[in-house]
Amino acid sequence: MTFEEAINQAPNILPGHKREFLECIRDFPFGIEKWLYLSSVVDNKFLFQGDIILDLPTSMIDDDGFPVKGRDNVALISNSCDMQFGRHETIIVSPIIGLNEYKACLEKIAPEKAESKISAIRKNEKICHFYLPEANGFPESFIDLTNMISISSQYLNMIKNNNAEKCFISLSDNGFYLFLIKLVYHFARLEKEPKR
Repeated sequence: MTFEEAINQAPNILPGHKREFLECIRDFPFGIEKWLYLSSVVDNKFLFQGDIILDLPTSMIDDDGFPVKGRDNVALISNSCDMQFGRHETIIVSPIIGLNEYKACLEKIAPEKAESKISAIRKNEKICHFYLPEANGFPESFIDLTNMISISSQYLNMIKNNNAEKCFISLSDNGFYLFLIKLVYHFARLEKEPKR
């Protein structure tokens, strides 16, 4: 099955959007910065899958079992309907990692592999990373789908209602469709049958 056939048969891409989406990805990954994001927040009452929240408090567990607290940009991973106020107690998010800081770390650990890894992220070849180009001061980054954090739904909905223009970046319809493809490929890809 070709990519075009897969998109035409995809039930989660609205029929009226399929032709435009195919045009956007025809030269993929080139030109992604022109169509991945919305120019402004459309609806500051609702959270949407793929929305990006800037500078959110986060906490993760380190190798020794201790919490590491910080502030990160994050992408909303939960389904849009599950994120609305009162639906669920928590929302799943993934941290966003700046490409420049990631490259600096790679150059310290494995300098010979740094350029090829960065290139693979930019081309969205890495299954677990969703590339985010620079836009309006938002740095070139990627969503790390290997790292998930649960955050209070009430807290995230409060942020959305009070500061949507200040701390939110939303994906365009075409950006959202690409994000869905990446999520499906990452979480539901077929594995090779294990050798027994």
